[in-house]
Amino acid sequence: MRRPVLSRGSLLLAIAAAAIAGAAITFVDRAGAVPLTGETPAATRPRTEPVEARRKPGPEAPRPQKPTDEKPTDEKPGGEAPQPALPAAAPVSPTPPPPKAEAIEVDVSTRTVAVTSAFSGTEIVVFGSVDNSRQESAESGYYDVVVVVEGASAPTIVREKTRMLGIWVNSERVRFETLPLYRAVASTRPLEEIAEARILSVNGVNLDRTLRGPMGSAKSLAFGAAAIRLKRRDGLYVNQEFGVAFIGRTLFRAGVKLPANIPVGPLDVRVLLFKDGKVLASKAATVRLERQGLERLIYDFAYEHPFFYGLLAVSLAVGAGLIASAVFQRQTA
Repeated sequence: MRRPVLSRGSLLLAIAAAAIAGAAITFVDRAGAVPLTGETPAATRPRTEPVEARRKPGPEAPRPQKPTDEKPTDEKPGGEAPQPALPAAAPVSPTPPPPKAEAIEVDVSTRTVAVTSAFSGTEIVVFGSVDNSRQESAESGYYDVVVVVEGASAPTIVREKTRMLGIWVNSERVRFETLPLYRAVASTRPLEEIAEARILSVNGVNLDRTLRGPMGSAKSLAFGAAAIRLKRRDGLYVNQEFGVAFIGRTLFRAGVKLPANIPVGPLDVRVLLFKDGKVLASKAATVRLERQGLERLIYDFAYEHPFFYGLLAVSLAVGAGLIASAVFQRQTA
């Protein structure tokens, strides 16, 4: 069999065709076309991830931090300067409530005193306590207490006697509209050491306002002092310095004597609490003096039926006179 033989012209033609094909392939590859070599371009190749990225997510171990000497700053993003820290506010303690004002509670040992024909005087006890007391002990003298016991008031005429031709006669007189018939004052110490005379007079502890009279003259004061002196002589005006005693931080007591000649009627009891010359509190109570027994019956009959009381008194007097006359006649016979 005879093999085909390429002529020189055919060989040159094949070489030229191959060269043209290679140039065309190179031009297409530079223009971005898919080359004919069978390789996939880089833009269309699937991206391969590293092995670490394809692992399953899990908690990462904390990375050790390098020690630094830099102080942490509160610099905000954007270059703003950090604001200075405000000082911590001090804790506010609750304000304690103001202390309560002092007050007193007062009572008497008896509210009624029976006055009979055998009445010879008695004593009542005034006692009480100081609420919200700041006194540490009974002997500290932190407070002063004044007890005033007054009977009913009545108009009183004070006369001055002068000697004329060897005889004492009434010359001048002063009338006081309201002068207590009985008065007793007891205190923890002398009154002039407790408060000023003006404060004592305003609170009715002394009788300066009453004794000055309507004109407030020196004559009224002189006659008023004379009236007080006469009342004290009869035991109707009593002044007991150190007559009130504390028996504890809050408790106090005072004994007030009632004489036998005390006028029957209500007695007003007033208790005043002093501190540094000022009145802190006051309280009042009442004691009644009442007639009882036969004396009460005669008294009521005389005031309720004065006409019949007069007739009875005259009849008794006439009868007593006739009986006495008959007795004496028998003795002389």
